[in-house]
Amino acid sequence: MDFLQLLDIIKVRVAFWASAVGSRDQDKKPTADPLLVWEKPPAGAVKFNVDGSSLGKSGPAGIGGVLRDRLGVELARISKSIGVEDSNTAELLAIREAFLIFITSPFVLDKLLIVESDSANAVNWVNFPESAPWRVQTFINHIECLKL
Repeated sequence: MDFLQLLDIIKVRVAFWASAVGSRDQDKKPTADPLLVWEKPPAGAVKFNVDGSSLGKSGPAGIGGVLRDRLGVELARISKSIGVEDSNTAELLAIREAFLIFITSPFVLDKLLIVESDSANAVNWVNFPESAPWRVQTFINHIECLKL
């Protein structure tokens, strides 16, 4: 798998998130694969679904994400290369990018941000920064500053 194939995989995952919102009635129980179901954020919040991936333990990597409101309206989208990283770092960089986009948007004035990631490591490290390995502490510290 080459770098362009990796970016295509990220784009497909983001597209699944986008299509899951547009193709279902949000108040009905999902009938398809539950991994493809997007849950709307509570009133007064927006949700950024993010993902990061790398080719190999450390290789060409990319991030992607979609920011949506309670109605499922797409407010922002990211998809970009981040150079050579491992998958955990890619996931953290996707989360950081979501915060950076949110704090520079008009939504920061009256909405709460929910960031959703499929990486148990990244979610745990962001929620419990002291548990993160030293090699990602710079990214964790930056995310902590952005959360304030």
